[in-house]
Amino acid sequence: MRYPMLTRAALVPAAVMLALAAPVPAHAQFGKLIKKAKHAVTSSAPADADADGTPVKFDDTTLELTNARVVAMIAGLQAKLRFVSTADGIGVAAMNERAQTLEQQLPTVDPKEENAYNTAVSDQKFCMEKTLDTLSRAHEGDQRAATMAMAMDRTRMMAMMQQVQAAMQRGDTAEARRLQLEQMGAPARAIAQKDSAEAKQRCGPVPAKPADLARFDSLNTAHEQLIERIRAVQSEADSVAAARSGMTREQFDIAKERVLSNLGRYRHGLNKTELAALDAHHDELDKLSGALYRQGASW
Repeated sequence: MRYPMLTRAALVPAAVMLALAAPVPAHAQFGKLIKKAKHAVTSSAPADADADGTPVKFDDTTLELTNARVVAMIAGLQAKLRFVSTADGIGVAAMNERAQTLEQQLPTVDPKEENAYNTAVSDQKFCMEKTLDTLSRAHEGDQRAATMAMAMDRTRMMAMMQQVQAAMQRGDTAEARRLQLEQMGAPARAIAQKDSAEAKQRCGPVPAKPADLARFDSLNTAHEQLIERIRAVQSEADSVAAARSGMTREQFDIAKERVLSNLGRYRHGLNKTELAALDAHHDELDKLSGALYRQGASW
């Protein structure tokens, strides 16, 4: 029986992982949210309707973007910018650069060499498990006899009980339980250790990993951990921004998406009050969007 092993070919390319975490400009993000359309805002539309005269509905999660709320969002986005600029002492932009450097340093791994190594590891593991199972079955009687002998050894049993009682007096019930299990399991462990040594002698040690493969795995692990950290920082930054804006995370995410659509020149779904507030702060919002992008942070 062989154990299937994943090869480098089965892994998601590191560049794809980095691309998932990389930010895109406001206009590109907007394209992922909704399809662009250009319509003029008609002066005849009701104040609570969008450019097509469709009433804009608000609830506990979709809040009206009043001037005060847009100002609060700007404060939140400024807090996010500070957060991503200083995350982990270097900022998200530097973290992205490190991730790119790690990706570029990944060595080329010979597929044949990797397959040979994986097969050797699988064979050694299979041999060890089969051998240990065979030896354990052969020594079941020895283990029972050793355990019984331990129980019959009054001197050792008394010493164990004294240690257990001392632990109980200290109120350390966990230590008392550990001592009991350790003492009663000592004979079985001794036999298991002997079986393990014999199995290693029969099957040989775990094959050494080739240098280029070891380096690939080390760098790839560091790269994946850094990408996950970048994603975590992005999420933390949005939570910071939401709190600074006086909104829940869900409210902030929806408001942010609506602001982003306006920056992308899609003005539907926004009433006159909202359009007026967003127009009044358009330049500041656009500037923040660019600053976040330069810091390697998504909107």
